Amino acid sequence: NCDFIQSDMGVYCNLGWNNNNNISQCKFSSYDTNCIIIEGNRNEVNNCIFIDTEPGRWGIGVVVFGDGNTIQNSSFAGNDRSGIYLQQSRNTTIRFCILQNNTIGIEILADNEHIQVDHCNIFSNINAGLNISNDVPDNISISKNWWGNNTGPFHTEKNPLGSGDNISGDIVDFSPWLTEYLNILPKIFVNPLECDRKLSGVINITGKAWDIDGDIEKVEYSIDGNHWNPVQGTTSWYLEWNTSDSPEGEYSLQFRSYDGKDHSKIDDVRFNVEEHEDEIHFFTYLILIILLIVVSSILIFVIFDLAGKSRNCGNH
Repeated sequence: NCDFIQSDMGVYCNLGWNNNNNISQCKFSSYDTNCIIIEGNRNEVNNCIFIDTEPGRWGIGVVVFGDGNTIQNSSFAGNDRSGIYLQQSRNTTIRFCILQNNTIGIEILADNEHIQVDHCNIFSNINAGLNISNDVPDNISISKNWWGNNTGPFHTEKNPLGSGDNISGDIVDFSPWLTEYLNILPKIFVNPLECDRKLSGVINITGKAWDIDGDIEKVEYSIDGNHWNPVQGTTSWYLEWNTSDSPEGEYSLQFRSYDGKDHSKIDDVRFNVEEHEDEIHFFTYLILIILLIVVSSILIFVIFDLAGKSRNCGNH
């Protein structure tokens, strides 16, 4: 969850020791070279924003080498050369991304294999939404993307009547395409609580929400998944949960965000509520009072009993 602004390069994951990394919830802007270079396997770029890489050596949002890397739920806009650049990569997946106002949306070189691009919004890019080098393998899958127009992307041979972004270079199958803009679901994150102990009193629950193609209108919580109530805040939000009216036991609160069109997937937080101190004190005092009454009653009975026996002895 970081902002990288005005630098030569943001993140460099080098092949051999940078595998299985997750770069998430970051914003990269105004870079002279590249925002991220991935040289590794099974890395993931998720929920990030890449904007305005400037003219320089490359001017690219993300450069990908390696095997099994994923880019999803991310936005690329205003990058001088391209939003995403694939070279010597295999089994790369690009999904639920927005690529707009770049010189080129996505560049795929001939030395890539098993590339999948789906459910992306690729539009208003200057030269091309997609540029594919000649002699790419047949295992490049480009489908179910929005190209800025319901007629699909423009391709000189396969779709010359398309009014969407241009696809240049080698011929690749890009059908079917989406006929309307795909709203990317908003996201929600709940900061974890201390779950190794029982909680009581007022619990402060916090988190974040974001939307790469719009604004968060509200964040809600629910106890049963049916009735939803608003929390305080939107992109940074909090909830003060008073456990005073909640019996002792385990609880799960569910949270979701809303962008005006769709709800996010649900995130939740689980915790245990302990017996409240005021209740403990109340029952403790009640027991003490009862014991005091019982003991007092016994003492009074014993005193009167002894007094009665003493009078009887005097009469004899």
